[in-house]
Amino acid sequence: MAPLRIYFDRLLDAVAPKVPRRELSDEERLALVRRHGDFSLAYSTAVQQKLSYFSEGDGYIAFGTKMSRHFALGDPVA
Repeated sequence: MAPLRIYFDRLLDAVAPKVPRRELSDEERLALVRRHGDFSLAYSTAVQQKLSYFSEGDGYIAFGTKMSRHFALGDPVA
């Protein structure tokens, strides 16, 4: 049985406002970091596990969802 915290995380994540996500490959993210990543968290946003990405093609915003809230990890890579 999963711990109670994980149960509540999943329950609250399911009711979070929907954000259009884009699946970016590792190569796409790293190319964008090489082009636009001039800040300390840029590389971390490209390689960290369990992140989602909002993107229009010229860059992305890496974010995670916890307890029905979306949290951006650093500045946009754009």
